[in-house]
Amino acid sequence: MTSARFLLDQMLDADVADALNQQGFSAVRVAALGMARSADDKILTAAIAAGQTLITLDEHFGDWAVLPLMRTWRSPVWRSKADTTTLLCKKLNRRLKNI
Repeated sequence: MTSARFLLDQMLDADVADALNQQGFSAVRVAALGMARSADDKILTAAIAAGQTLITLDEHFGDWAVLPLMRTWRSPVWRSKADTTTLLCKKLNRRLKNI
């Protein structure tokens, strides 16, 4: 089992968290932390503080903050353009095989 830990941004539904957790990963949605309406910087700060990788569908998320920070912070952000939960889970499965 891997130690990969994920924080799922507000637009990702419970199916994604369930799929990751069933595969032995630790995945929590921002809504479960009471952060469903939090600003991006608060969500990113929470992920970094918890040592989690933030998974988001929010294309603009990295435009203002994430990309410069990824060079120095250990908790990366994964952005996906997946249209459905099933497609997102398939993309994550391919990527997670390398962890």
